[in-house]
Amino acid sequence: MTNLHRDYRLTQTIAIVNLLAVIWLGIQINRPAEQFHYANFGTQAQLVSATPAATRIKPGQPIKFTVKWWLSAPLPPNHNISYYVRNHKHELGRLDTNSIKSTSIKFTDIPADGILFTDELEIPTRRNIPPGIYEVVAFIFPPDDFKINPARGSAIYEVQRTIFNIEARL
Repeated sequence: MTNLHRDYRLTQTIAIVNLLAVIWLGIQINRPAEQFHYANFGTQAQLVSATPAATRIKPGQPIKFTVKWWLSAPLPPNHNISYYVRNHKHELGRLDTNSIKSTSIKFTDIPADGILFTDELEIPTRRNIPPGIYEVVAFIFPPDDFKINPARGSAIYEVQRTIFNIEARL
């Protein structure tokens, strides 16, 4: 193998490595970032993070996301972790959960010393909603106080936390 041939192969290798680096970087840039929250919901539940699969959807398309929760003790009977998708005028979708989807363990049956779990969830949405920015919010239902937040001008519980925003586009 001549020096010229070896230099040519080295140049090809460097070009391929650079191309792979650009492709990898493009994937990383377009992937939604995990959003850390550490939001407490009373003394028994803490939302650690939420990561949307996409930040834009078409009306009727489900909203897919991953959540990580720390439950320090079992939730009381008939309590759900609920998720709403809404803006000030429209509700796009809702999901009520009473168990860890990936393991089917009910929130009332988790170990007494608590559990850290990750779940992949999907909120179905309506096809007839107008385009716009919507909040995905999480809360424990029923909340301890059932107070309505009058500053929001709608029936949104004070104990809810916005976990990420989603844009609905036609």
